[in-house]
Amino acid sequence: MDQVENQLQKVAQSLNIPDAIQDTHDHHESLSCQPANSKSPTAFFRPTKTPLGDQVAQTIEASNSTLQIVSFNCKSIKSCSATVRDLIRQNDFVLIQEHWLFEGQLNLIGEIDANMNYAAKGVDNYDPLPPIYLPGGYGGVSIMWKMKLDSMIRTFNDGRERIQCVEVLGKDNNNLLFISIYLPSTGSRDHYEEFIDTIDQLNEIVLKYQDTHYMIIGGDLNEDLREHQ
Repeated sequence: MDQVENQLQKVAQSLNIPDAIQDTHDHHESLSCQPANSKSPTAFFRPTKTPLGDQVAQTIEASNSTLQIVSFNCKSIKSCSATVRDLIRQNDFVLIQEHWLFEGQLNLIGEIDANMNYAAKGVDNYDPLPPIYLPGGYGGVSIMWKMKLDSMIRTFNDGRERIQCVEVLGKDNNNLLFISIYLPSTGSRDHYEEFIDTIDQLNEIVLKYQDTHYMIIGGDLNEDLREHQ
């Protein structure tokens, strides 16, 4: 576990944030991004920049410079589509983990609500399975947003099937990067190797964008980051 902790700390140091204290198992957590001078342990923004609310794009400014964001491990988006629909209607962005859809089924996300858009990856993102051979669903990540924000959104392909990235274009090149991540559970096959590999991917993304973007990471880490403090 020391090596796992080292990998997580490497990402935290790249982000220049205090030690993370959030445990995101089996629940959703709402994050309100608005102007604030105080620093807290859950602030994901690098403190050297101007507060987020002063910099986000004009569409956001029209709504009091506030973004409502939630991260949710849904464990089958088919079985909880009503909950996801409520979340996207109440928030600007929903970061999803474990939608349990394969690449050929991702269009089902778009059917949840007519006024939202999304970017998503299935577990077979790099080796799509034919529809007639699909096993039971598992894994998968997505980021959903209100359709009115489409003009501000760019999707990125960074990371593999456990990471989905979306950019929100801001004024004066002050952009946001949302990262939805699903780390492997301790009971999965090859858990340790997958965990380290996914953390390495996350660290590469952080290093790539840390000088150009504010970053918000939401997801199911399958680890309690307080356990060994």
